[in-house]
Amino acid sequence: MVSVPLLFTQPWLSQHTEIVGDFARTVAEAPISEKNARRQIGAVIRHNTYSRLGCIGRPTLVLCGLQDVLLPLENSVVLARRIRGARLRVFEGTGHGFITQVSDQVARATAGFLRET
Repeated sequence: MVSVPLLFTQPWLSQHTEIVGDFARTVAEAPISEKNARRQIGAVIRHNTYSRLGCIGRPTLVLCGLQDVLLPLENSVVLARRIRGARLRVFEGTGHGFITQVSDQVARATAGFLRET
């Protein structure tokens, strides 16, 4: 499965081998159609709200994995800088699938942010 290493860091995957099987079962049960995959890629390529990020006037928490190869840390730094007052929380040792890798930490960070806002 090619996409699993893009979502998770290798050290974490080697300790959580069940994820590969779970991921494969999920994809087999609900595969992404070729049409929808093309739409997603098109949206990623064409969607650009950079100039409007400064218009966000609500408390914002930007979360990311430090080793994310799909959306590198620099993207999250830009978001946090462009959104007035945004907070950035980076999870070390995680990739794009950081919510799965450190779900307890994500839940605590999110709950703390919501309590403070």
